[in-house]
Amino acid sequence: MSGHSRVISVQPVVQLLNKTAFWTSAYFYFLRGMSAVLVSGGLIQVFQSWSVITKFSSVGFFGGLLFQAIFILNLTLLSQLLWLRAESFRRIPQDSYTLLRIGAKLSRLFGECFAIGVGLYSIGSGILYWFAGTRAARVVEGALPGYPTYAFWENNFIHGLSVMITGTIAALGVLIVSYLVAQALLVLVGNAIKLNAILPGEDKSEAA
Repeated sequence: MSGHSRVISVQPVVQLLNKTAFWTSAYFYFLRGMSAVLVSGGLIQVFQSWSVITKFSSVGFFGGLLFQAIFILNLTLLSQLLWLRAESFRRIPQDSYTLLRIGAKLSRLFGECFAIGVGLYSIGSGILYWFAGTRAARVVEGALPGYPTYAFWENNFIHGLSVMITGTIAALGVLIVSYLVAQALLVLVGNAIKLNAILPGEDKSEAA
């Protein structure tokens, strides 16, 4: 048994997970990978949406063009945000509070992605509802699985406007909450550092 325990041991994995440098590098590569996946998956969805948009009337088709343009802009901004924010994880200080700093950055990044993604998508969806009416639902719900459906108003303009307003409010709300959570974590880190500075004999850093 002792021989097997030396050959098959979880100790190297535990030691790796205890290294803060592992987590900063892991999130760096994860976000870079997510940026690439987002672009490729989004472009596939753009082509799939065309099969529905091309069946619209001329007015609905024009709305579909606007929707697709905003959708592509959304993909571009989100992928750039993930790609650029990934680099900031590599610059996180390696100490006892690295994971808290990572949590703060993740909270802020989530809010930013949600605000951009849902905000722009709601605007594009509202515009498409203006031009295509109820037929727009197939494109809106198909392009973003899980996107909430709305009880359709009889007036296309009112319905599209309601989609824009509710989506924008949700985007701003999540952004504010995510920034507050991130700030709270950073304040916690700052207070912990100050406390350790005045307590003698405390370990102020973690071996990377």
